[in-house]
Amino acid sequence: MNIMEPKVQDMVMHTSTVKEMWNYLEELYSGKNNLNRAFDVIQEMFRSKKGNKILSQHYADFNMIYEE
Repeated sequence: MNIMEPKVQDMVMHTSTVKEMWNYLEELYSGKNNLNRAFDVIQEMFRSKKGNKILSQHYADFNMIYEE
């Protein structure tokens, strides 16, 4: 625990075993079931603007965000 950054250390203090700590960190940083990333992607979808792109390019960009 002493080699972790204080921010990370604070986040894992509630865990009682090393396995539980690693599972928690994996969930936070792996991208699987990552709520922060999901929020960012949804925000990106709603901020998407066509601008001066042709419609098919705008749709392709939007679809790529949706797939993520």
